[in-house]
Amino acid sequence: MNKKYILTLLPLSLIALLAVWFVNREVPEISEEGENKEQTIIERFEWEFERTKDLSLGYPPVERMLDALDLARRRQAELAGQFSRGVITNPKWRERGPNNIGGRTRVIHIDLNDPTRKTVWAGGVAGGLWKTTDIDAEDPQWQKINDYLDNMAIAALAQDPNNPQIMYMGTGEGYGNFEAVAGLGLFKSVDGGSTWQILPATLTGGFR
Repeated sequence: MNKKYILTLLPLSLIALLAVWFVNREVPEISEEGENKEQTIIERFEWEFERTKDLSLGYPPVERMLDALDLARRRQAELAGQFSRGVITNPKWRERGPNNIGGRTRVIHIDLNDPTRKTVWAGGVAGGLWKTTDIDAEDPQWQKINDYLDNMAIAALAQDPNNPQIMYMGTGEGYGNFEAVAGLGLFKSVDGGSTWQILPATLTGGFR
């Protein structure tokens, strides 16, 4: 068998082996939506974990978010006295989008402190906590309660039926969507939702 024949036969053999492997390889089960949804969700959380973890610790130290927030507030207070803010007379704003202005609102809660049940809370995925005192109005006016919380991925609200001044707020989107916003833990309010404090026992990955 001459050398030229061997060099011709070798590539053809490799192509044949690849073809056999391609035909007989195991194909993962695909859902009707065109993907393995469960695996996609798992991979999404694994990606988020790897993206936010501290390499020296091996896990995401979410408690450092509170330290960073405290630092930001201190720096803001320091800079506030150094610069004077100008005044814009009669500013005019024009809405530029997005089209779905409300974005993702994960929770709507009727305030038990209001006997008329017209006061309603709304929590945005990454837009803070909002409230209207007259949901029946033709054009309900929403007030920003706080959009500078320790975590703004608000996904749950609950109220103590025996003492409505006590409220709880859950953070984080546990849905596995690729644009999901991670939470920090559970927050508690003892003044009807005016101020919120993190519950230290929930500063773990299981409450994100």
